Parts: sequence; C-alpha cells; structure tokens
Amino acid sequence: MASEGMGPDNTPIVTLDKTLADFYNEENKNTGDRVVIVASYPHGLRVEDQRYVYHDEDRESDVELSDGLTEAEGENASETMRALGAQKFSFCVGDMPLVIFDPANGRADRVTAFRTSVSANLAILSSSQQPKLRFFASPSLVVLNDKTFKLAPRLPMDGMDRLPHILHPDIHYELLSKRGLAIATFLTPRSHLLDLNIDAPQSESAIFRDPIKTWKDEVLQTISNRPIPFVLKLQQTILGKGTYIIKTEKARCSLVSKLPSLMSSNASRTNKTNNHLMPATLIITDFVDCPETGSPSFAITFFVRRNGTHIFINCCEQILSEHYSWDGSSITFSQQDEFEKHFSKTVSDVSRYLQSKGYYGCVGIDVLEDKEGKQWVVDMNVRPPGSLVLGLVKGFLSTERGFDEASLLSSVRINGTKQEFLKKFSKEFAEGHLIMTACYHDTDHDVSWISLIVGGKTKEDIRSLTARLTAF
Repeated sequence: MASEGMGPDNTPIVTLDKTLADFYNEENKNTGDRVVIVASYPHGLRVEDQRYVYHDEDRESDVELSDGLTEAEGENASETMRALGAQKFSFCVGDMPLVIFDPANGRADRVTAFRTSVSANLAILSSSQQPKLRFFASPSLVVLNDKTFKLAPRLPMDGMDRLPHILHPDIHYELLSKRGLAIATFLTPRSHLLDLNIDAPQSESAIFRDPIKTWKDEVLQTISNRPIPFVLKLQQTILGKGTYIIKTEKARCSLVSKLPSLMSSNASRTNKTNNHLMPATLIITDFVDCPETGSPSFAITFFVRRNGTHIFINCCEQILSEHYSWDGSSITFSQQDEFEKHFSKTVSDVSRYLQSKGYYGCVGIDVLEDKEGKQWVVDMNVRPPGSLVLGLVKGFLSTERGFDEASLLSSVRINGTKQEFLKKFSKEFAEGHLIMTACYHDTDHDVSWISLIVGGKTKEDIRSLTARLTAF
C-alpha cells in the first residue's frame, strides 16, 4: 500500500500495512460485534478494594528513581511515560473507536497539551487509518453509545468491568498474569508458585497462623535456598518491571533486601474482591540454558483468530536496559518469512490455548531457544505489545524505500520541543528514515519524550543514526 505524499511538518504520510481495526473487522464481519480499543492504564488509579492490581502503577515510575529523580519527579515521569504509551499504541489502532485517559492529575493545561499531542501525532497517518478518539478522565466514566460495542482493553481495569468486553476481565487478567503463563499447556520454564491465599481453609493446627506471615516466611526461605541461576517474577508486570534475573549471590542478596517491601505492598492489596485472582503470587522459574554464544529473546507478535488459528505479524529482537526492562525492539524485514516458519509450532500452540480460554486478538510472546533447540515461552502479553508497530511498517520502510532494518526506540528524552527536533533531523524524516510514533512535552521541566522508528538498509545505519538521535 503506497503512502500518500507529505503530511504535517514536511514528514511523509505513513500508510500502515494493516491496523488493529483491520484484524478485528475481519474477525467480526459475521458477528455484528464492534470492538472499542482501550489504549492505556491511567496513571494514579486507586480505588477501594481494587480488583485488578498491577505492579508498576503509582508506586514505581517507568523511569528509575535511581537515575537521580526525586519521588515527585518520578511520579511526573511515570505520568509522562503513560501519556507517551497511549500515543504509541494509538498509532497502530486504525479506523475504530479508541478510549484514551487524560493525565491523572486533571490539570487543564496538561489535559489540553496531551489531547493536542495525540491528535497531532496521528496526523502523519493516512486519514483512513486514524482512530476515532474518545477521551475520558477515568475508567469509571467510560460510556458506550452503541449496544454492539465491546471493549478490548490492553489491561482490565476497575470501573470498566460493568461494561461489555470481548473477554471477561477476570479471565483476561489471569491470562496476562505470570501465574497464568506458568500453568499454561504450552512449553514454559518449570515454575514454583508462591501463592498468598487469604481465604484458604486452614487445618485446626494452623487456625491461629497469620497467612500473610506464613507466606512471607515461605517466600524468603524458598528464595534463600534456591540454586542459582533462577528468575523471580511478580504476578502482573509491565515493561519488564517486577522481573528479577538472579545469576549471582550478590543479585540474590539484593533481591532478598527488596522482598519485604514488595511482599508487604502486594499483600496489602490482596482483598476478598481479588483474592481468587492471586495478585500477590510470586513465581520462581528455571533459567533457560541458552547456547554459550547467547540466544536473543525473540519477541513474536501475532493475532489469534476466533477459530484458534493465527496471523503472524512480526518477530523482533528486544532491546533491554541493564535492569532488563523493555526499551524497544529491532526487526530485519528479510528474515520475517524464515522466522514465521521457525516459530510456527510454538505460535500455533499458544494460539490454540488462548482461543480455548475465549480470547481473540493481538498477542506478544517472548521466546528463548535452549542448547537443544527447544523453544521456551518465557513471557506472554495477551494484548497488543509495543513491538507490534514494527510489523505494520514493512511497506513504508522496506517495500517503498528499500530499508531492511528498523528499530523502535520506545522512549527518548530530548531537550527542547518537537519542532526543534523535527528541524534538526528534517532530512531523515523526509527520507523516511525516522517515524515519530509519539511525542509528549513535559511543560513542568521543558523536556520532550518521543518514541521513534528508525529505518535503514543495514544495522550499522541504525546504530549510526540512533547515536546521533540520543546525543540531541
């Protein structure tokens, strides 16, 4: 599909190969269902007896406080990252309704700036692929004005569970959980589940024991005695937060020092409303024994169809920070057919499993191959993952411009404004080497955060341009 010429700021109009709207419309052409995508989890959401609990909301910024930020600055950075994330996701949605939440503090200047930035960034898409934006202050205020509408949120949320969904929110939450991955029927690393069940029936001898203290003692003992290497995961994690890869005794000691705070926080948010969802569960898994040369973590994106088959979208290598959190992905377009065949059985197994649970929609899985060539699913995001967009720009980058390589830089901080950045790299934008999928200006600190796709003919082209970008 050819692009449509130049758009705002002298950047090319981007026509995606497909959008989420295309995938959903194809699946629902005989059902009458109309899907409403929900872009993001709003920063700062807390309700009494919260049902759906996530590790990073409120408590942790998507930007590490150890980078020199105060707690208040961390809160601001976290809100900024969520605003940026909503934009990144909206880029892939297409011509369908999209619910987006305004910044949590409700300041009029930030709400206006956020809404303006979302609309401005989507303007580089073909007009037929821009979503119908629906802004709300919180999940409890979302309304659907058509009985055929069903929600497809990236994450289940309190306040929206009263509305019709394409999948019951409890089931979706369980499929998103690391516990759900551990008990799945496809090949995953061997796991040890450390559940906190505040309603568990007790024997007469245990009737006076505190279930939370018992659980904490079990966790500390298990982790202290577990042979290295291993991986610890919290129940619900986002962007790699809450995943701890333990390869040394030093790393184990660091983890043990963090556990009391983590366990207390998770236990305090377990209640009679969500106990059946096991939000405080900790999962210990085997460490996949990869070849000595190292095995990249393959991030595979596909769309599960109603009948349990799937549509392969892309396979990327992940870009991880030193803390193993997700910073982006890279793709080689010429290898996609090979990857589709190589991982076909694993993807088919996951698709059939999710369909058996009632799910259809976009999914991302992370796969590691061990020394024997076995493919282990080490993570599963039952929602559109961040690397989805790289599978939708092959036509724009590869077919039209001959670029075989592309990288998604999830969040890049720049000093100054979007316009200054566009002017500095005007040639690269005009030639299609750069696509800005999101931009949010932090007016309190006069910095901008952007998300970029970087395209080039070779990996060296990508590295060279990326170095210039990050030096801006």
